[in-house]
This record gives sequence, C-alpha cells and structure tokens, in this order.
Amino acid sequence: MSGASPASLASCSPPSRSARPSRPPCPCSAPRLDAERVELRQELPASRLYVRAEEIRLEQVLVNLVANALDAVASLEGAALTVGARRCGHSVEIWVEDNGPGIAPSHLERIFDPFFTTKPVGSGLGLGLSLSYNIIKDLGGTLAVASTGPSGTRFLITLEGATTHTMAPLEADA
Repeated sequence: MSGASPASLASCSPPSRSARPSRPPCPCSAPRLDAERVELRQELPASRLYVRAEEIRLEQVLVNLVANALDAVASLEGAALTVGARRCGHSVEIWVEDNGPGIAPSHLERIFDPFFTTKPVGSGLGLGLSLSYNIIKDLGGTLAVASTGPSGTRFLITLEGATTHTMAPLEADA
C-alpha cells in the first residue's frame, strides 16, 4: 500500500506465509474456493492477533471482501486470494487481496459510495463495500483500497489492536 512511511512499515511485524491454510478466512467461502479452483493463501503471524471490534461486524466486512474477491477472480486461470494480518504498532492490519483484473483508477474514488458497482446489472447492488467501509469507520478504523499492479486489488483494514480477547457485555432487555 502506498502512503505508509518507512518508520511505520518498520514497526509492523511481518506475517508468515502459508499456501495451504487449515481453514478458509470465512467458512462460508469454502465451497466457492473449491468450486472455482481459487488458491487461498494466508499471510498470518504465528500468534493470534486481537482487535477492538465486535466480532460479528468484522466478520461481515470480511465476508463482503472475500465474496468480492471471489467474484473478481471467477473463471480466471490461476486465480488466487490472499488474506493476511499483522500487528503494526498499536494497530492491526488485515487485508484481502486478489489477482483479478483490478479496479479502474477512475472507479477507485467512488468504490465505497452506496450503490456504486462495477458488476453487471443484476449481479450486485453496490452496497457491500459501502456498508463495510461504514462498519470499519464505526469501529474506529479505516478501510482502504489499492491497485496491486497491472492486475489485482487489495483492501486493507486497519483497527486498534487489543492485548487480549474481550467480549462486550450483552445489554439486558429493558
């Protein structure tokens, strides 16, 4: 990703690489990964990372990003999807990257707008990325997109890191 200073990159812990992960990033994506012959790569640290976020909301964002990445590489020979995470100072970065056709530069500035889609009519409402952007913003983080070269797209989530797994208490019915 562009825009990161060398100092901030130096403080980020490098992820380990695994071409054969034990499970997909979102269990609901497993059938599509197999059916569409998409290689899943994980770039994850050896130890578990925690973020200050509601698990279900973060999961919704990841489901949206993985589904979009799978749509981008559908019917592509040598299709690959990479999901990764690393600690970067007090934050945690999580990314979803594909080797699909990429997003046109003219579309990048509108990609998080509600109802904006690059998919054919009837294939998408253009709400997934807008909702994902707002969920991450509500969690105090950022969601950014970048081209990763002549092809491919990377979505980067940055959230405040946490030192231990904590669950927000459930509110009692009034």
